[in-house]
Amino acid sequence: MIPHGDHNHYIKVQTKGYEAALKNKIPSLQSNYQPGTFDEKAVLAKVDQLLADSRSIYKDKPIEQRQIELALGQFTESLKKIKVS
Repeated sequence: MIPHGDHNHYIKVQTKGYEAALKNKIPSLQSNYQPGTFDEKAVLAKVDQLLADSRSIYKDKPIEQRQIELALGQFTESLKKIKVS
């Protein structure tokens, strides 16, 4: 399903292995909202530390490492949206 304004579009997925991909998908990172400002440098430093740790831990598992990098990248992008809002 693709939301589009006041209606949705539905597409059939014909990709082989779709169910396995969904089963192994890492959930998006969620945080509890707390009103006020946040220390962006501290948050980005923690993200960098998590990336470094994951590269060490998952050096022999490139698929898992890529999933972690994508999730942290999405989280970093969401920080930019918070700053703008």
